Amino acid sequence: SIESRLDIQGMEHKAADQLALNDIGIVQIDVSRALYFDPYRDNRLTGAFILIDPLTNGTVGAGMILRAVENKGKVSPLTAEERYARNGHH
Repeated sequence: SIESRLDIQGMEHKAADQLALNDIGIVQIDVSRALYFDPYRDNRLTGAFILIDPLTNGTVGAGMILRAVENKGKVSPLTAEERYARNGHH
């Protein structure tokens, strides 16, 4: 969902229901799988993302992750044992 769009002229966030090419906004993205990330201010490599259209392979967006929102019980966090069993990660 789109929370707001940055008005470059006044440098203030305004309500919006869509973002045009090169617009800057604040959005919330729901995902079907857990994502592992750091806030952008902590780690630029794991705190940034690119959205790619799977049909055209075109870039449709890019962003910086500010923070996670509440889990709402959709996905439970993995224990260390589950993470190791799935991916071999310690």
